[in-house]
Amino acid sequence: RDVNALRVGHARSAGYGRIAVQWREGDAARQSGDAEKAFLLFLESQFMPTPSWADCQASLCREIGRLAGQEPRITAFYGSQEEIQGYSGFWNRPRTSRTCLAMGNVIRIEFEAPVALPPAFCIGAAQLEGYGRILVNPPFLMSAEPAIVPLLPAKPEQAREASPASLSIWPLLRERIISRQMREQVSLWLNEPAWHNFLEDVKKFEKPTASQRNNLRDMGVAAFREMLGKTPGEQWKQAVARCPFTGRRDHLSEIMLKLLDPDIFCKTWRFTPSDLPGQPESADAAKAQRLFVRQLVSTWNKLSRLSSDKE
Repeated sequence: RDVNALRVGHARSAGYGRIAVQWREGDAARQSGDAEKAFLLFLESQFMPTPSWADCQASLCREIGRLAGQEPRITAFYGSQEEIQGYSGFWNRPRTSRTCLAMGNVIRIEFEAPVALPPAFCIGAAQLEGYGRILVNPPFLMSAEPAIVPLLPAKPEQAREASPASLSIWPLLRERIISRQMREQVSLWLNEPAWHNFLEDVKKFEKPTASQRNNLRDMGVAAFREMLGKTPGEQWKQAVARCPFTGRRDHLSEIMLKLLDPDIFCKTWRFTPSDLPGQPESADAAKAQRLFVRQLVSTWNKLSRLSSDKE
């Protein structure tokens, strides 16, 4: 049998669909790296689970488990899922839509024992179409600060290493660095037992309503106190939950007053960015507190909808 030729498609017995195959060994980039327990994954393209109805993150762990010999667990996820519409441009054919992990997602995984993973691999469904391409510990993710190439001076003899803060685009770079660190910190806060227990208590509450919860996104302490004096404030005064600040059960009105006050919140959960020149840490801490409030409300709403669906 000729291993350098195959027949594919319809009417193969009539001699159609013959293609030539050229085999070659994998290049050095596909060789395994050093054995480690934790890895950062960067999705160069969308990851489609196998089978199509499987949970994306669970399918990713199973696929990597087959490659590494043991299944990892996801310890941090920075990204989103999206829907691939029901048409394949590659094959120019219709198909059912599928849920996938979006291109550009960053995922941290950990194994029970050290394993060696190649710097790049392809897993999941539709690999032939370019899906499932993943980079392992890419250099651009291994540092909290981006590599900055100094601008070339007018004369080569005047060349010297420029500090990041001296560049005109440094404020934008700093904001991007801080934003990424802030989102990571907010995610860690939400997974702490204090806030996890709080959400477990309130997810079954019919009141405060979703619209009342959403108002917290842009509220400060003064606006919330004013609202408590009106009819909607009764929803917050009557509900009771475990307070993340004290560990005791308390009225939601008192818990929210602590949450919305940056001074009180930052005493327990304070965001401290890496040592970067620019605005003071107090401004970064206040931004992190507002981001946490918005993320807490979003998680609260999602858990409430799931709890209602189950009932």
